[in-house]
Amino acid sequence: LPILKAKHFVEGGTVAAGDLLFELEDDTYRNQADQARAALAVSEAQDKLAVQTYERQKVLTERNVQSQANLDTASANLDAAAAQVEVSRAQLDAANLNLSYTRIKAPISGRIGRSEVSIGALIGPQSGPLATLVQTDPIYVSFPVPQAKMLEVEKRHGSPDDAIIKLILSDGSEYPLDGKIAFADIQATASTDSVV
Repeated sequence: LPILKAKHFVEGGTVAAGDLLFELEDDTYRNQADQARAALAVSEAQDKLAVQTYERQKVLTERNVQSQANLDTASANLDAAAAQVEVSRAQLDAANLNLSYTRIKAPISGRIGRSEVSIGALIGPQSGPLATLVQTDPIYVSFPVPQAKMLEVEKRHGSPDDAIIKLILSDGSEYPLDGKIAFADIQATASTDSVV
């Protein structure tokens, strides 16, 4: 498992999509990418040699200097060399992908919370979230609305989609921006007779 090498954000601060958040030790993955790059170079050289050999065998066969079997062997070797180049390219792509995972970037813009791991910690699938990132634009608010109120909104506006929503914060102040209904569930909750 890689070790957390660096953290590049201020806890509680804002980050933009694509910002580097964490770096993991990448020596092993960089080494694997270097090996895959070298293996691809070897495969490409072998492919070049197979092309040259095939071309020579083709000329010799056309002149009836050698048997068709030699040309067939050169043709098969050419196909195998071309396939090995594709295998080597795929291995290099996989190694580069693994290397890219050592640089963890913000998938969205928003505010980031406390780092759940310390520098020097081993990081893997069982590590859990490294930090929580919350999108702040747009903001989604979920709240229950009594069915009677929803019916009243539909009668007044024709559709809940046309209603302008005001958000009252816990201190009693009004959030400065208007909202709209993005989604209303198709069923009411039986215990509260409300729609979320």
